[in-house]
Amino acid sequence: MNHALVEKLVDLIRATSSSLPDDVTKALGKALKQEARGTSAAVVLDTILKNCRLARRKQVPLCQDTGTLTFFISGTLRRRVTSAALKRAVALATERGYLRKNCLDSITGRSYDDNCADGAPVIHYTDDVPAGTVT
Repeated sequence: MNHALVEKLVDLIRATSSSLPDDVTKALGKALKQEARGTSAAVVLDTILKNCRLARRKQVPLCQDTGTLTFFISGTLRRRVTSAALKRAVALATERGYLRKNCLDSITGRSYDDNCADGAPVIHYTDDVPAGTVT
């Protein structure tokens, strides 16, 4: 398995689980400015923005439930970004604290502490579509 590729995937997981895109945080900030100080909405928006800054600075997940890990992989990368490489990256990211341990079997209740199980993470290989093409 390509160790450098796995580490790049771990870094991608770390970045996406610990920070929101800039346009999203700007929109949250704009929404906060439109709220009257002390309202429930203002308190919640302020808390979300503080959490975003803290998560980014400490490189920890933005929230307690990191959701279902879903990867969309370009068809041209299919041979390099294998399910084994992605599962290894997810396990390492979980071990390093970039993801919370939250993968459970809904039937048995078994916890998969590395976030890897049958069907988890979800991996979709996509067809490459030229830029500007409407599908």
